[in-house]
Amino acid sequence: MIDQSKFSYGSLPQALAEDLMGLNPWWSAEPARFYPSHRRWLFNKLRAQLTSGLTQAVALRGPRRVGKTILMRQLIEAFLAEGIAAQRILYVPFDEIEHSINFKDPILAIARWFEANIAKQTFKAGARGSNGLYFF
Repeated sequence: MIDQSKFSYGSLPQALAEDLMGLNPWWSAEPARFYPSHRRWLFNKLRAQLTSGLTQAVALRGPRRVGKTILMRQLIEAFLAEGIAAQRILYVPFDEIEHSINFKDPILAIARWFEANIAKQTFKAGARGSNGLYFF
């Protein structure tokens, strides 16, 4: 469980950091939203790629409203259920974070904030570990 009073906003605006906390309720041991239990064929393939230790990045693309977000959230649910620590998973829907508009290098800034405040290690160090760090 993350104590919000003990992290620094660093190079992130406070409102953005608060949005990230709300978008990642598992950090505070709060329940996430319920997602359909039906999983598309791509679920197992993506899960295998992400957990094989060989894949550093996976791009998931497709038209709007085909289930990309649901698939990512199902993967997060599965990882948490399998015992991957909540602090190893970051979910950022950039289209929902209005505070990142006109923010220099938002992906890098968010990743650095996550490393310092939530994961307590770098993505590079996490990649060497047994579970890795996940940025969705």
